[in-house]
Amino acid sequence: MSAFGLAAKYFNGLSAADEVVFPWGGEKVVGAKATSSGLVSGEAGVVGTGKAAANDVSFDGTQALGGSSAAVTGETASTALGKQVHKEQADIRRESGLFSIVEQPIVDKLGNPILVPKRVDLKTGEAQPGATLQKAIPDAANFDRRLIVDDKPLGRPIAKDRQEIIRFIEAFRQREGGLPQTIGIQRYDPKTGAPVRTDLHSPNEFLP
Repeated sequence: MSAFGLAAKYFNGLSAADEVVFPWGGEKVVGAKATSSGLVSGEAGVVGTGKAAANDVSFDGTQALGGSSAAVTGETASTALGKQVHKEQADIRRESGLFSIVEQPIVDKLGNPILVPKRVDLKTGEAQPGATLQKAIPDAANFDRRLIVDDKPLGRPIAKDRQEIIRFIEAFRQREGGLPQTIGIQRYDPKTGAPVRTDLHSPNEFLP
């Protein structure tokens, strides 16, 4: 098992006190309300090296990958690594039995997939004109604990995934009649796949 798989197998998602637990640490990111431009303002978390997570538009994602822009397009090593990370994490989460769903669509109480707009207006929250409806498939969720988990490489601006996370939140709301309490973004090293940190967000940081 790889380094990130070995570390992640100890992740149980929940503590005895009903709090989110991540073995490689959770950073509570506060005051990072998403802006209408799609960027999350005021977001910075300290990583193991003491450097800021740089989750803003000033961060060049290619820096974390140690290559040029061309190196991060298509089926690159980083893409393959991301798939491996997701597969290993999914296997671990399924085996743990601590999640309501793992890499599955959020469904209603009758078992029907909930369809949500692919893209919404980030000022009004309404579906963009011509937006198609699609399933919302988070990496994991626990409905009882009001938790949604998503895996992302360290250094990827969270604003890039705002529409995706809004889909998760909206599908959760339709199913449960209320918002999730926590969005846990588990960050992994984009070179090695090793787990690095987890940012714990409020859903209100992403919603218009």
